[in-house]
Amino acid sequence: MDGGASETMTRRYDIDWLRIAAVLLPVLILILPWFQSDDDLSGQPPIGFFLLFVLGFLLLGDERIGRTIARHWVWMLCLGVAASIAYIVIEPRTGGWPDTAAIFAGVKIVYEVGVWCIILGLLGLSHRYLMLPGPALTYATEAAYPFYILHQTAIVAIAYFVVQWDWPSGFKFAAITSASFALSLLVYEVAVRRWGPVRFLFGMKPKRRRTS
Repeated sequence: MDGGASETMTRRYDIDWLRIAAVLLPVLILILPWFQSDDDLSGQPPIGFFLLFVLGFLLLGDERIGRTIARHWVWMLCLGVAASIAYIVIEPRTGGWPDTAAIFAGVKIVYEVGVWCIILGLLGLSHRYLMLPGPALTYATEAAYPFYILHQTAIVAIAYFVVQWDWPSGFKFAAITSASFALSLLVYEVAVRRWGPVRFLFGMKPKRRRTS
C-alpha cells in the first residue's frame, strides 16, 4: 500500500471516530443521573455544563469535525427530531413505570440524543449554507457571545409576563422567542457593541478605529 492510500485511510478512520465522538460523548457526559440533586441548575449538575463547554471547544475547534458535521447534517437533524418526538411521547408515560435508574437513564439518553443531534444538525446546516463572507457573517460572529450572555435574562423577563396571558402554548412560545431575540439584539446594539468598556466586560475585542 502506497503512502497516499495509507494516509487517506488513516484520515478517513480518524474522521469516523471523530463523528462518533461528536454524537456520543456529549450524550454520555450529560446523563450523569446519579449526580443530580434538587439544587442543580436546570436539573443538570453544574459539572455537566462545564464538561459540555470543554468538549464543545475541543470538538468544534477541529476543522475536520466541522466538515464532517456539514456533510452529515441532514441525518443528524432527522435523528434529533425523531429522538425529540420519542421523548415527548414517552416522558409523560413514565409516571406509571418503576422508578429505577435504568429507566431514568434510558429516557435521559433519548432526550440528550435529541438535543445534541439537533444542535449538530443546525451547526452543520449553517456551516454548509450560511458561512458566506460578508458584513452579516462578521456582525453575527461578533455578536454571538454577547447574545449568549444576554438571551437568558431576556427570556426570563419576557416569559414572566407572557406565561400569564390567556394564549395557546404555541403562540406563547412564538412570542417569547421573537421578543427575547429582539430584546437581546436591542440591548447588544445599544448598550454593548458601541461602548469599549462594556465590550471588554462581554468578552469582545476592542472596536477597530476607522482609518482615514
